[in-house]
Amino acid sequence: MSYEFNREQNEVFIKATHWMKITGVLVLIGCILGFLGALISSDNGALLTNGLNGVVAVFLIRASTAIDRVVNTEGDDMTHMMAALRSLRGYFFIQAASFLYIAGTLVYYILQKQGIA
Repeated sequence: MSYEFNREQNEVFIKATHWMKITGVLVLIGCILGFLGALISSDNGALLTNGLNGVVAVFLIRASTAIDRVVNTEGDDMTHMMAALRSLRGYFFIQAASFLYIAGTLVYYILQKQGIA
């Protein structure tokens, strides 16, 4: 027995995927431009940051595509929703890992300036 979302629920998905795609594409464009700038200036930190943000953007676009399938197909809503959630899990994992890396680097830098590290 498969579950189908109703029209009202599909409208919520449509609006969400619209903004997910816009955000993903804008982040991806920013990453490409930042990556090119980092290549020109040989800034390895910026290369890494833009590379990670590019991966995050791809996860977001993949999730929006999977949610689009929920709306535009019949019979596999839950399968498509699970694919979307897996992509979002990757998106949030990379965001959290990036934040922890930046926070750890900042703490290390502060401790180093204080002569503790």
